[in-house]
Parts: sequence; C-alpha cells; structure tokens
Amino acid sequence: MRGNLISKLPKLLVLLALLQVALVLLLFMKLNSFEQRVDLLAATTQQKPHNGSIALSAAENGPASVQTGVNSQQLRKIVREELHAALADNNSAGQNPATNSQNPVFDEAEMQYQRDMLVQELEFFKTQDEVSHADLNRFMGDIAKLNPQARTELLNMLNRAMNRGKIKGNL
Repeated sequence: MRGNLISKLPKLLVLLALLQVALVLLLFMKLNSFEQRVDLLAATTQQKPHNGSIALSAAENGPASVQTGVNSQQLRKIVREELHAALADNNSAGQNPATNSQNPVFDEAEMQYQRDMLVQELEFFKTQDEVSHADLNRFMGDIAKLNPQARTELLNMLNRAMNRGKIKGNL
C-alpha cells in the first residue's frame, strides 16, 4: 500500500505544479486586463494642454469635448461670490424674525381672537353628548395654529375636560 502511494507521488507533484502554473497565468491575465482598463481610464480622463481654461472631454480627441471659457481664477471668484451671497442671506434671515422659520411671528390680536373662538368651541363640546373624532381632529388642527402659550393653555384645557368626563370623545 505504501509503495503504491510512493509511486503516485511524482504524478501528484506534477499535477500540483501544473495547477500552480495555471493559476499564475490566470492571475497574470487578470492583472493585464486590469492594467489595460486603468490605462484606458487614464487616457479618457486626461485633459488636453490648455491655457488656463477648463476642458472636459470624454476622450483625448473625442467629439464630446466642452470648453467652458472660464479659467480657474474666474471659477474661484464665482464660488466665493455665491458663498458670500448665501451666507449673507442666511445671516439676514437669522436677524429678521419674520423670515426665520424657527421663530414665527404671530399677530397678537388675531391670536387672542382665535384663542377666544376655540375656548367657546371647547365650551360647546362640553354641552354635547359625544364629540366626533373628526371634530376633535379639526379642533386639534386649529389649536396647532396658535402661538405656543395659547396652544399649551388650550391643550391643557382640552385634556382636563376630557379627563374629567366633561367632553366625551376619542382623539
């Protein structure tokens, strides 16, 4: 048995060597293919010599070349101007509370009128046997339009009335 294995050993070694050579050739072909793709990519992205203007092209002499006519200095100037304008707009929005979305401005007289109307509607709900889900949702939407203090006050009033059973309905 042992003699049989020893006689097959040279054949196994030759087979392993051939397998290694095949793997090396396969890796060489993949590497060569990869290098060709890198060279092709480098050739297609390579820019033509220019006098300060930016050229975008799909190939070295391809038909898809585009000249912008703007040099790098002009591009930098345009970008700076746009950044300054955006920063100025942002700063002016932060200084003017009417345009700042984080601090909306409420007309106090209108808010007081809306609050009074909603308090009356809340009192009307107390006289009803049951308030519909749609009416309560509309009422909540109207409360959401109020300024923060009035909103909190009306939500507390509604919550107390519902907890005490004065208003029967489901939110």
